[in-house]
Amino acid sequence: MRPSRQLGILLLLVGLLLSGCSMKTMSADEVTQRFTQASADLHSFHYDATLNLSGNIPSTLGGALSSAQIHLVGNVVNEAPIIPQLSLQANVQATSDQGAIQLIGQLIGLSDYTYFKLTDLKLPTLSPVSLGADSRWYRIKQPSRDEASNKLGTVATSGLTAEQVQAMHDAIAGSVLLEVTQTFPDETAYGQRAYHYQGKLQGDNLRSLLTQMSQIAHSPTSSGLDSVTAYTVDVWINKRTFQLARLKVEDVYSVEGVPVSFGLDLGLTSQNEKISINPPSAAEDLDRQNLLDKLAHWQPTI
Repeated sequence: MRPSRQLGILLLLVGLLLSGCSMKTMSADEVTQRFTQASADLHSFHYDATLNLSGNIPSTLGGALSSAQIHLVGNVVNEAPIIPQLSLQANVQATSDQGAIQLIGQLIGLSDYTYFKLTDLKLPTLSPVSLGADSRWYRIKQPSRDEASNKLGTVATSGLTAEQVQAMHDAIAGSVLLEVTQTFPDETAYGQRAYHYQGKLQGDNLRSLLTQMSQIAHSPTSSGLDSVTAYTVDVWINKRTFQLARLKVEDVYSVEGVPVSFGLDLGLTSQNEKISINPPSAAEDLDRQNLLDKLAHWQPTI
């Protein structure tokens, strides 16, 4: 047999094999089930989130806001459930009835300290910002388990046992939260080939999961889920890993009876890759209560 003919037959076989693989499809239920199981094993990722708000938005930054754009970029390493390590770069741009507002800063959350710094802060009024935007790093010591249990509004989440961690994993893996209502052609989301679905959160399953997580961690159960489960969301699920690649939702929520339009676009990459989150080389210590006193007059409420 001629070499060219052998090559032709080989190419034909490869083509048939590939075409056979491409014909294999998965139902939305199968994909969301694998997505649920993959989410339980998500330990690290890079995120890029943009939140747009418009309406009469209450704020203490400088009068009522008519619009705001919040851009957050960073990494999360979730080696211990509920208390992940994280890094965050924030850029907040807003328009108020008193002028433009800008806040740019960074935050690093580790098991022992939370670090933060402001690199730019522009307010339309002369609010008493004693820390200022001086680009210096500050740090606040995380409360110990005993300290957290003795403070109102603080939940002790450290020191989970291996059994608790496994129970949380199993609870997440067994909770299908997305009810698919529409299927779209595959797309590329943040560089990942992905399934694209539209759907809603399953309220009963979400409430059940949060109840299980609270019982396992011995912490209060979250409330106010009705508005969240009413939203229609678009999700993109990585076709190879079944991890979340992108989530997008646009809707309206009510603030003190006034409607506010919002749009959230969240992208995840580097899922389960090796990510290191390190503290800055130098930081000034701040007392937690002292910091709350300093920020009481200007901390945003949006």
